[in-house]
Amino acid sequence: MLNRLVWGVVLVSGVSYAGLNDHQNTTDEDAPSALHLLQREVPDLRIHTAQDGRIDRLYGRVFATGHSAMDTADRFISSYAPIWGVTADDLKTGGVLPSGDVQVPLMFDPDTREPRFTATYFSQWAGDFPVFASRLLILTLNQPDHGAVLAGADLRDLGDFEPAMPTRFITDSDLALSRAREILGSADASIEGDTRVVVYAGYDMEPTDPSMGLEFVAVTGGPWNPDAYQKRRLIINADGEVLYDENMILSCRPTEMPLGAMMVASLGTVTGQARANVTTSTAAAECDPEFVMGLPYAAVTANGTTVYADANGNFSHPHSGGNTSFGGTLGGQWFSVNNEAGSTTSATANGSNGDTVNILYNPSPSELVTAQVNAYREANLIRDMVLVSNPSYPTIGTQTNWPINANISSTCNAFYDYSSINFYQAGGGCNNTAFSVIVHHEYGHHLVAEGGSGQSEYGEGMGDVMGVVLTGDSKLARGFYSSDCENGIRNADNSCQYSASGCSSCGSAIHSCGQLLSGCVWDTWLALEASSPINAQQVIRDLAVNSILLHSGTSINDSITIDFITLDDTDGNIDNGSPHYFEIAEGFGAHGLDAPALALLSITAPDGLP
Repeated sequence: MLNRLVWGVVLVSGVSYAGLNDHQNTTDEDAPSALHLLQREVPDLRIHTAQDGRIDRLYGRVFATGHSAMDTADRFISSYAPIWGVTADDLKTGGVLPSGDVQVPLMFDPDTREPRFTATYFSQWAGDFPVFASRLLILTLNQPDHGAVLAGADLRDLGDFEPAMPTRFITDSDLALSRAREILGSADASIEGDTRVVVYAGYDMEPTDPSMGLEFVAVTGGPWNPDAYQKRRLIINADGEVLYDENMILSCRPTEMPLGAMMVASLGTVTGQARANVTTSTAAAECDPEFVMGLPYAAVTANGTTVYADANGNFSHPHSGGNTSFGGTLGGQWFSVNNEAGSTTSATANGSNGDTVNILYNPSPSELVTAQVNAYREANLIRDMVLVSNPSYPTIGTQTNWPINANISSTCNAFYDYSSINFYQAGGGCNNTAFSVIVHHEYGHHLVAEGGSGQSEYGEGMGDVMGVVLTGDSKLARGFYSSDCENGIRNADNSCQYSASGCSSCGSAIHSCGQLLSGCVWDTWLALEASSPINAQQVIRDLAVNSILLHSGTSINDSITIDFITLDDTDGNIDNGSPHYFEIAEGFGAHGLDAPALALLSITAPDGLP
C-alpha cells in the first residue's frame, strides 16, 4: 500500500516518439520484430501482459501521432499490428460497441466540457468473418498532434488458420433453433435477433485453437416468469458442439444464496411538478420513510399532447384552454415502467390556462406502488450521473422508453437481461428489490454492455461501483433482507486482495470477486477525500464511468489500475505521475493491484544512444 512514498525507475531515451511515423512498412514482420521496432522508437513505452501471456496494454508515453485521432490510430496500426500476430488488414474500424460507434470522447473537463481523450475502436477479422470478442482500442489526447497514450488489445493470433464458411451453416437453416431448444431444454425456445458466423479463438483469458462458429442468442420464457426465464449467448461449431455459452441474465446476487422549485406560470401554459412519495435513503423502502420528491423527466399528458419534465420534475405544458386533466401513467422521456403485478400506477391533477398543477404519484405509499416510483427515479439518477461524467457515453444519452420491470412475482433478487432491468416483490425473507443501489447495480450492467466489455466478475464489480459512487454508501443494498436494515449484501469497504489464481481473497465467485473492484474504487475515493475533498466525488465518478470504455473481457486485474491512471493523466506521460496518481495507487494498491512505478529520472539523448 502506497503511503505517499515516491519511488521510480530510470528511463533512458535515445529516439523521439515523433520518428515512429517514418516506419510504415512492417506489416510482414513477426510480432517480436514489430515490438522491437516500437521499443527502439519509444524506449520508455510501458508494456502490460495479461495473465495468459498476451500483450493487452501499451501505455505510459505518447507512442504515435497524426493529423486526427483516426489518423494516429491508422498510422500506428499500419506499422505495429504484428505485435499481436495480426496485420493491419485484419483490423476494421468499429465492431466493438453495440451502438456501432467507432470513436467515443472521454474525460470531459468540468469547466470547458471539452473531452481530454478520444477512444478509437477496431475489431479483428479473418477474411470475411469477425473474430469473436476481439478489439483494439487506441486512446489519443485531444491535442494538436493527437498523441496516442494507450493501446488496449484483446486480439487473437490465429496462426495459419484459414477461415471458411461451413456448409452446414448454409444448408441447415434450423441448426441454431434446434440446438437452442436442446441446450435450454425447452420446446418454446427461440432465437433473438440475427445469427452470425464468427471465428472463435477463445474468450478473455481462455484462448483456444480457432474454429468457425455460429453465434446466436437463445431465449425461453421472459422476465415475467423468472423461474423459467433463460437467455444465453451461444456459439456452436458445424457439428453443433457448444464452443461458448454465456448467461445473459445477470442477477444482483447469487441465486443459490439465501422538490425542486415550482416554475412560474405564464399566459398560454400550465406549469407544475410531477412528484411522488419515494425512498430517499440508500436502504429498502421497508426500512426508511418516504418523502415527496420530483420525478425526473416524467411524461405529462393533457388533451393528447405530452411534454416531459426536467431533472427536478418541473414541467410547462402548452395548454391554453379551460380545466383539464394533466398527468398519466408513470414513465418518462428515457424510461418506461411496467408493473408485473398489475397496471402501472398513474396520477393526474386538473388545471386551466395559467394554473400551477402538482401531480402526485404514490400519495399513500404501498409496496407495489413505491417500488415503481423508486425504480423509475433511481434509474434516472444513475443515468444522469453517467452523462455528467461522459455526455457521449454510447447509447445512454439517446435511448428512450427503456423498460423497467417492477414487482415480478418472485423474491430475493433482481436482474439485467440486456433488454431491461427487473426487480422482485417482497417475500422469502427479503424486501422488494426496486430500490437505490440495486437499481444502480443493474443499470451498471447496462453500462458495461454498452461500453463493449464482458460481464461476469467485472460486470458485478462495476455494477456495485456505480451504486457506491452515486450514493457514497459502501454498504450495498442495505435492507435487502427484511430482518436487517443496517447491512447490505456486499460492502465496498473491504480488504479483498487480488489473486491471479482465484480472482480475490474474498472468493472466486463473480459477486464475491466483484468486491475487489468496488474495494479499489472505495479506497481511492477515501484517499481523494483526504487530499481533494471539494472535487473528490466528481473525480471518482469520472474515472469509474470512463474506465468502462477501456475495459474488455471479464477479468479484474491491474490493467484497470493502468486505465484509471491513464485517464487521470493530463500530459501524455505517466512517468511523472498524474494529478491523482498517489490516491489511485493507494486505493488500488491496498487490494494488491499496484500502480505502475513512477520514473523520476529520465535521460534523453537527442542525437540517439551512443
